[in-house]
Amino acid sequence: MKFKTFITIHATVLAFVGLGTLFIAPTLMGSYGLRVEEHGIILARMLGSLMIANAVLSWLFRDVTEPRALMAIVYQQLVAWILTLTVSFIAQLDGAYLPIGWSNIVLYVIFSYAWVHYGFIKPIAKQ
Repeated sequence: MKFKTFITIHATVLAFVGLGTLFIAPTLMGSYGLRVEEHGIILARMLGSLMIANAVLSWLFRDVTEPRALMAIVYQQLVAWILTLTVSFIAQLDGAYLPIGWSNIVLYVIFSYAWVHYGFIKPIAKQ
């Protein structure tokens, strides 16, 4: 897959999930078996806001060709996805989520691998 196609999909997924987390956090969290109170809803909405900002960043990087800039976004995204994967995996193992939580982990593994692929296996900075 071409990097521009990947990063467009990446931005779209982040925007979609971010908007859901921002506007319907209690419903979205409830589908994972989480009961959230006021503080949890605020934190979830903050996360949604960050996801939307990350989507905008990804969208803006679709046409970037400068190697250092490309590697900067690879490192940023890779760190973000690996940390998200780690936190979610631990929460899933601790029983915090219903079984549907595994779907998030699968998505996080896919995105983490994609960033490894574009950063180190088939570096976009050298294409």
